[in-house]
Amino acid sequence: MTNITSITVGLPSTDMQRSTAWYLKLFGTIPRLNPAPGVVEFQILDRIWLQVMDGSGQERPGYVLRVGVDDLEAECALLRQRGVEVGSVTELPISEGGVTIALCYLDDPDGNKICFYQVKALP
Repeated sequence: MTNITSITVGLPSTDMQRSTAWYLKLFGTIPRLNPAPGVVEFQILDRIWLQVMDGSGQERPGYVLRVGVDDLEAECALLRQRGVEVGSVTELPISEGGVTIALCYLDDPDGNKICFYQVKALP
């Protein structure tokens, strides 16, 4: 496995204002950002994030475990070598910070969504 850089857990939301307010009550004042339309991320610990999404952006809302890595192409190749079915890599712009994110999805045996990702600077 390549170097894991962060862990993000994604949860669906039917009302982003309500969800944002609730998680701020739950965790108190913690760093948060809006990396894409319809997504709010709360920084729980240094490299652990909670992502709440409503589906108004590029991704459908749903439960997802996101694993940040420092080399997504190498990680996907390693997973395929181990016999894990991995989707193709896609890149999306992040709305804050002038960077893009590369994503690759797979499902565990129960259909739970897992996403490996790498944050990249725009050329």
